Amino acid sequence: MKELFLIPILAAAVFVSGCVQQPIGGETDEHGCMLMGGYTWNETLGFCLREWELNENQREAVLVAIAPYSYHVTVTQVDVARCPGCFSVQIQRNDNRETFTVTLSSWEAQYDINSFEECVNAGYPVMESYPRQCATPDGRSFTEVI
Repeated sequence: MKELFLIPILAAAVFVSGCVQQPIGGETDEHGCMLMGGYTWNETLGFCLREWELNENQREAVLVAIAPYSYHVTVTQVDVARCPGCFSVQIQRNDNRETFTVTLSSWEAQYDINSFEECVNAGYPVMESYPRQCATPDGRSFTEVI
């Protein structure tokens, strides 16, 4: 009789332990790609995407947009603008899920960077001085606010 009482408790424990193993937001691969969302890592391009959503020009726009970043990203959307080489690329960091947009005009990325934090998040180098500074390729420098 005691054995019958233990069976539902063991079954519940197995069920709960199975639920706990799933990360919030779905499973990710080793690059941080959200598998349940249909995203996969493209080794050639170097980012997570839904292969069927991007044409060749959109893929090229993404490569320009993510070039300065040193961390894995997921491309969530690429909108084509009216001028040749103009795109809006929506990107999500795979490490902290922060989202941001990079705009391309005539195939050149327009990074909207106005602070030390935005400079660091864009993947630009940080000078380990005190206070630390981050520099963009266009010669702008941002100092960490302490």
